[in-house]
Amino acid sequence: MRTTAESHHRALVFEVMGRHAGWIALHSGIAGGANVILGAGAPVSNVEKVVEVDAASLRAPYAPIIVVAEGAMPEAAPSCSQR
Repeated sequence: MRTTAESHHRALVFEVMGRHAGWIALHSGIAGGANVILGAGAPVSNVEKVVEVDAASLRAPYAPIIVVAEGAMPEAAPSCSQR
Protein backbone atom coordinates (compact mmCIF):
# COMPACT_ATOMS: atom_id res chain seq x y z
CA MET A 1 0.00 0.00 0.00
CA ARG A 2 2.87 2.36 0.66
CA THR A 3 4.08 2.02 -2.92
CA THR A 4 0.61 2.86 -4.23
CA ALA A 5 0.31 5.86 -1.92
CA GLU A 6 3.73 7.16 -2.90
CA SER A 7 3.17 6.74 -6.63
CA HIS A 8 -0.10 8.71 -6.42
CA HIS A 9 1.26 11.11 -3.74
CA ARG A 10 -1.77 10.47 -1.51
CA ALA A 11 -2.37 9.86 2.16
CA LEU A 12 -3.95 6.52 3.00
CA VAL A 13 -6.29 6.04 5.95
CA PHE A 14 -7.08 2.47 6.99
CA GLU A 15 -9.90 1.67 9.38
CA VAL A 16 -9.40 -1.65 11.13
CA MET A 17 -11.47 -3.70 13.56
CA GLY A 18 -11.35 -2.73 17.20
CA ARG A 19 -14.41 -1.06 18.63
CA HIS A 20 -13.30 -1.39 22.26
CA ALA A 21 -9.60 -2.23 21.93
CA GLY A 22 -6.83 -0.77 19.85
CA TRP A 23 -4.42 -3.68 19.68
CA ILE A 24 -5.33 -4.58 16.08
CA ALA A 25 -4.71 -0.99 14.99
CA LEU A 26 -1.45 -0.91 16.94
CA HIS A 27 -0.05 -4.12 15.51
CA SER A 28 -1.17 -3.45 11.93
CA GLY A 29 0.14 0.11 12.10
CA ILE A 30 3.53 -1.05 13.33
CA ALA A 31 3.70 -3.84 10.73
CA GLY A 32 2.63 -1.49 7.94
CA GLY A 33 4.90 1.38 8.92
CA ALA A 34 2.07 3.80 9.69
CA ASN A 35 2.88 7.40 10.52
CA VAL A 36 -0.14 7.74 12.84
CA ILE A 37 -2.03 5.04 14.78
CA LEU A 38 -5.31 5.93 16.48
CA GLY A 39 -6.63 3.27 18.83
CA ALA A 40 -9.94 2.91 20.64
CA GLY A 41 -8.53 3.01 24.16
CA ALA A 42 -8.65 6.77 24.74
CA PRO A 43 -10.24 9.70 22.91
CA VAL A 44 -8.06 11.51 20.40
CA SER A 45 -7.30 14.79 22.14
CA ASN A 46 -5.23 16.52 19.47
CA VAL A 47 -6.66 16.08 15.98
CA GLU A 48 -4.61 19.10 14.82
CA LYS A 49 -1.41 17.16 15.57
CA VAL A 50 -2.60 14.31 13.33
CA VAL A 51 -3.20 16.82 10.54
CA GLU A 52 0.27 18.34 11.06
CA VAL A 53 1.95 14.93 10.81
CA ASP A 54 -0.06 14.15 7.68
CA ALA A 55 0.79 17.49 6.04
CA ALA A 56 4.48 17.16 6.91
CA SER A 57 4.56 13.65 5.47
CA LEU A 58 3.05 14.85 2.18
CA ARG A 59 5.95 17.30 1.82
CA ALA A 60 8.41 14.44 2.37
CA PRO A 61 9.30 11.90 -0.32
CA TYR A 62 7.04 9.27 1.26
CA ALA A 63 3.27 9.10 1.64
CA PRO A 64 1.61 9.14 5.06
CA ILE A 65 -0.32 6.13 6.27
CA ILE A 66 -2.85 6.47 9.09
CA VAL A 67 -4.39 3.45 10.85
CA VAL A 68 -7.60 4.07 12.81
CA ALA A 69 -9.45 1.59 15.02
CA GLU A 70 -13.18 1.60 14.33
CA GLY A 71 -13.85 2.72 17.90
CA ALA A 72 -11.50 5.71 17.83
CA MET A 73 -13.32 8.91 18.70
CA PRO A 74 -12.23 12.53 19.00
CA GLU A 75 -12.35 14.11 22.41
CA ALA A 76 -15.78 15.69 22.92
CA ALA A 77 -15.92 19.39 22.20
CA PRO A 78 -17.59 21.50 24.86
CA SER A 79 -21.25 22.19 24.17
CA CYS A 80 -22.70 25.68 24.01
CA SER A 81 -24.12 25.38 27.52
CA GLN A 82 -20.66 24.64 29.01
CA ARG A 83 -18.96 27.74 27.62
